[in-house]
Amino acid sequence: MANRMLSTPSYNRKFGLEKRLPYKKGKVLDRKNGQKRLSNFLKAISGSKVLKLDFEIDAPIIDERYIDSLRGNQLKINEDALDSILCLYIAALYRLGIKSTTFGTVESGYIYVPQKY
Repeated sequence: MANRMLSTPSYNRKFGLEKRLPYKKGKVLDRKNGQKRLSNFLKAISGSKVLKLDFEIDAPIIDERYIDSLRGNQLKINEDALDSILCLYIAALYRLGIKSTTFGTVESGYIYVPQKY
């Protein structure tokens, strides 16, 4: 099993969520709303004191109107793009040595969960 840097616990802890965002499974409207919430969380990282994340102003993948316009496979492609941004951010926090909890092992795979800061 490959090491995993992104998981529901990672973004739940980072963004203070009680449960997972429904942006991967479920009804199309729920997935779109979940993607819009996730994109808003990603935009909020731009104010982080630990590691800032900046987007170009016209980055469509985080634009709510763009997300609302998506259909079919395009919604899945946007989901993957949002996942990749969050995964990269979590990996960068790991590389910076941000205090974390790790579940699993190197041999069987693990999940890195940064502490809320």
